[in-house]
Amino acid sequence: MPRLDWLDRHMDHCDTLAQWLHQQFHYEFADLPLRDWQRTFAAGQRDGQWQCLIALDGEQLLGSAALAIDDLPQRPELGPWLACVFVAPQARGRGLAERLIEGVCAHARGAGIDKLFLHTHDQQAYYARRGWIALEQFQAWGKPHWLMSRELGAHQWQPLQFRRWLGIWGRCAPLSRRKAAPTGTAPTSGHAPHRWERVTHEASDTVPGTGYAGVRD
Repeated sequence: MPRLDWLDRHMDHCDTLAQWLHQQFHYEFADLPLRDWQRTFAAGQRDGQWQCLIALDGEQLLGSAALAIDDLPQRPELGPWLACVFVAPQARGRGLAERLIEGVCAHARGAGIDKLFLHTHDQQAYYARRGWIALEQFQAWGKPHWLMSRELGAHQWQPLQFRRWLGIWGRCAPLSRRKAAPTGTAPTSGHAPHRWERVTHEASDTVPGTGYAGVRD
């Protein structure tokens, strides 16, 4: 079974994963050259903009999912986010995406985060089957997208633990350096602004920092 680990421990795979994401979500990167995105993505592993959980078979990269501080320029008040979900074609159909997603959710839950958000162009049904709730539909990057959320059931917010584990939000690169600004009407919300910071990971025998063994394929 492929093992899950954090990308910042395997930075030799960072440029490859950034290229996969750039190709898969090309409409989000229309105005950002690949090399610029690769540099920004690598910096994001260090400054906490993204914490990517990756799947490896030996040293072969198979896929990813990330805990992101910000993933939608139109909604800076929302977060944190599930982002960068991708599985290489040869590794699909084995439940790997679900293992990665649940690993990120477990990691966030263990850090005291009680809700995650995501946006998706065409996988709303997939996420709905896994406990994500559709909040609204909106236009971005010339395509319809769904804004979704999932309650994680974290027991309590742990601010002291976060301050010890996390980097300061303001040190993180703004999303505008990563993605082209979406077009279309931005959705509105009554949610109050929040701030999240970077969760670091500690060693474990399963998903590092979570104790999560993964969903069986």
